[in-house]
Amino acid sequence: MKNFLGQSGALLSGLLAVALGVQPVLAKSDSEQIGLSVGRLLEEGHYTHHPLNDEISRKLLTGYLELLDFSHLFFTQKDIDAFTAKYATTLDDDILLGNLQPSHEIFAVFQKRVEDRVKKIKELVPRLAARRVPLADAEKAVAEFVTGSAAEREQKAKLLFAGLFDRLNRERTEVMNGIERLNRRQQELADKLRADIAELHKVQDAPTPDTAKLAQMSQQVEWSTRIFEDRRKSIRFVCEVPVLIEQRLFALGRVVQQAME
Repeated sequence: MKNFLGQSGALLSGLLAVALGVQPVLAKSDSEQIGLSVGRLLEEGHYTHHPLNDEISRKLLTGYLELLDFSHLFFTQKDIDAFTAKYATTLDDDILLGNLQPSHEIFAVFQKRVEDRVKKIKELVPRLAARRVPLADAEKAVAEFVTGSAAEREQKAKLLFAGLFDRLNRERTEVMNGIERLNRRQQELADKLRADIAELHKVQDAPTPDTAKLAQMSQQVEWSTRIFEDRRKSIRFVCEVPVLIEQRLFALGRVVQQAME
């Protein structure tokens, strides 16, 4: 029995996903026919010939909700309670009637939750990630966002931290790539500077030095040396940025965790 319930849940979850996915291509009657066919398959095709009843209906509803929101990040407890009250004992009848409206309604709620949550996080993450924003202000913003029941706070906190991690990790990667490019240019400049100094020494050691070339080479070496030293100081500063980003992420992670608790 347990295997049948699990298989039935998986079948309906797949059915509903397929019906939603092919909706732009198939006519309404085609989607309904899929539902009728799978309903008959579950009742007649399975070796147990178990009828679609309220027990199966609850399993199917749970399976579909898990399929959509497997990480439990979007549906609220209020959503789950509403779906359960409306469809827990009627989903079997809807399947046998070829009525896919429950799946469309549930998916519409899921899509709305995702859009709302993502929109808010997209607005919040850049402000929190900016190091110029005081941590106290970040704490206030996080506290205002991570609200609701314990489950809802956990959902929001997970999404928010995922957004912060993604943004700050990308920033750190960009900085590290910039440091690598700067180091390459610095190495190229060092090689050129050594070559220019060697050439300057040749001009200086010549029996009759070319004063014009000597002045030109001296100025060139002086300028390259100044650029080299300026870049060296810049690299020292830029190398601190990845650490600052990591510290910011760690601090924001603690803020998010505290808001969730």
